[in-house]
Amino acid sequence: MTAMPGGTGGGEGHLIPATFEWLTSHVWDGATPGILTQSLTHLGYCAVALVLALAVGLPAGLLIGHTGRGRRLLAFLHGLRFLPSVGVLVLLAVLAGRYLGGGDTGYLVATQLTAALVAVPPILLATCVGVESVDPAVRAAARGLGMTTRQALLGVALPHALPMVVSGLRSATMLVVSLTTVAAYVTLDGLVRFVYDGLAERDHPQATGGALLVCALAVVLDALLALAQRYTVPRGLLDPYDSGIESTIS
Repeated sequence: MTAMPGGTGGGEGHLIPATFEWLTSHVWDGATPGILTQSLTHLGYCAVALVLALAVGLPAGLLIGHTGRGRRLLAFLHGLRFLPSVGVLVLLAVLAGRYLGGGDTGYLVATQLTAALVAVPPILLATCVGVESVDPAVRAAARGLGMTTRQALLGVALPHALPMVVSGLRSATMLVVSLTTVAAYVTLDGLVRFVYDGLAERDHPQATGGALLVCALAVVLDALLALAQRYTVPRGLLDPYDSGIESTIS
């Protein structure tokens, strides 16, 4: 059996130690960007896309959920969740190459717009559902205290809807992480660069290591957002829930 690049044997028994060696030896930059640099690049793609999605989805979800207007938009947005994101990415990349002169800038714009596009629906839908679930008595109390619509929306509805908003953000984050893993397809960097380069060079430890890093990134981000979601639940709602669990267990 032929040896893989870097003197690593091609047998399956050698893949695990070879992958571990690759992971530990490519943390820092060398001739090519290392794991740390590519991780920060990947996180940067995700952060920009999520900020764009929040800037659109959060206000729209609050407005629709509070006023009930524009509900027809929700069905359209639900349909957007099933768009072939890779196809949209390639289409925007082609358009960027034509009208923005190609290069990394055009491909970066295409990637960020596509990622933001797939992230808007879960954020908007979750926000809308969260606002609609606010007890009507709470809304009436806010109006009775003389709150304006804006004050009631931001001071009453949003805090109650925050757990649902974070839930939507969790879903959006997973979609964005998965979408940005194909950014290397349009020549951009990121963790999946290791996968593409590894497959192209038949460097199986690099490809396996890159895949593991992408999975690890998704798991860590989801765990952090799950923790954040727990702490966004109002304390008055969390305590009875926790005590109910404890009584059931005991």
